[in-house]
Amino acid sequence: TTVAVRTIIRPRSNGELGIAARYIDAHSEFDGLDPIFFTRADTLDSADSETAAIRAWARLGVDPETPFAILVEGQYLASDNRNFNAGTPLNRTDGDRFRVAGQLEYRAEIGGTGHVLIAAVDREDESFSARDQQFFGATSQDRARGRTAFVGEWRARWSGLLATDIAIRHDDFSRFEDATTIRATAIANLTDRLSVTGAYGKGIAQPTFFDLFGFFPGSFVGNSALRPERSMGYELGIQWRSESYSLSVTAFQSELEDEIVSVFDPVTFLSSTANATGVSDRRGVEIAASVEPLEGLRLDANYTWLDADDQQVAGGVQLREVRRPRHSANIAFDYRSGPLMIGGSVAWVGEREDTDFDLFPAQTVTLDDYFLASLRIGYSITERIELYGRATNLFDEEYQDVVGFRTPGAAFHAGLRLRLGS
Repeated sequence: TTVAVRTIIRPRSNGELGIAARYIDAHSEFDGLDPIFFTRADTLDSADSETAAIRAWARLGVDPETPFAILVEGQYLASDNRNFNAGTPLNRTDGDRFRVAGQLEYRAEIGGTGHVLIAAVDREDESFSARDQQFFGATSQDRARGRTAFVGEWRARWSGLLATDIAIRHDDFSRFEDATTIRATAIANLTDRLSVTGAYGKGIAQPTFFDLFGFFPGSFVGNSALRPERSMGYELGIQWRSESYSLSVTAFQSELEDEIVSVFDPVTFLSSTANATGVSDRRGVEIAASVEPLEGLRLDANYTWLDADDQQVAGGVQLREVRRPRHSANIAFDYRSGPLMIGGSVAWVGEREDTDFDLFPAQTVTLDDYFLASLRIGYSITERIELYGRATNLFDEEYQDVVGFRTPGAAFHAGLRLRLGS
């Protein structure tokens, strides 16, 4: 069950107040692990979960022609997960995240060039608690962490020939070493139809609470000494566009250091997590195209070739990264005519490798390729009332993204959307 509400009020032409909230109540049944051999088994596992999220914001300077813009926002998310086996409680986890942020934006036109300067601060606090009945409280724990980020950004439009964007971010972590990252992009318009694009960036990703502190007696123990993952990447592309179609080709490459990987101790039979000492490389090419053959109809398509290598030990052999398809593609359409809107897409995911730990010793297996289709439709009964429906995995495709674990089948949703205010 999902309930969502979004309201925006504009008390004046250049400002707005907004609030958005979502609540999800879900029940799932799945196969777990054999309690003796810790291999996949036909069990009576189930889970109940509740997730609630709310975001509120105030913005001044909605009109892009005004010199200043201010944004203040707050977010709160809470989740509650309860796991059962044959109706018997096993464990329970609760988590919440609170975030407050502010952003100041200055816009100026100087000598035929346009500039936007942005300064932002972002504070986030997370907490996690676990309680279990299965192991008599052995996995029970309470954890918390926080992060404060400072961001500075400069966007510039140098006449109609060149546009640039440079951003620097500094993260002050409560558990990890502070980090500073950068992102830079540029678009050069060689002609009215032809453009060249480039981008460079660095980023970091914190370990999850489970990576750090997860604990299942006799099976898994987290690693509190983990470091955040660090990535660096760049891309170079070319775009051609006209009034009715566009085409782009982009080449990209990235490197991932301190990748968080799963490890297994053959002596204790315990699984854990660790930072890889090697470097994972990813490189590829993406081709994208769009066309509007008829009024109201738009077609989009893209194809990606990816070569992803994983090196868990520095100086070791680089192996093909698991669960990363070498080939993937998407095609989508959108059609609007009066009160009617129809859209759909088909995604193709090519073959990829995974590791099956149910086999001893663990072996590399190949996951089959698959197609996923979706469809959505909307009909505006009035200017404020819309009837809508959507379908995911339209043809009930059976596929796996992780060996041994099936994914959701076909799902159909319908509803009524009401718009209030102007």
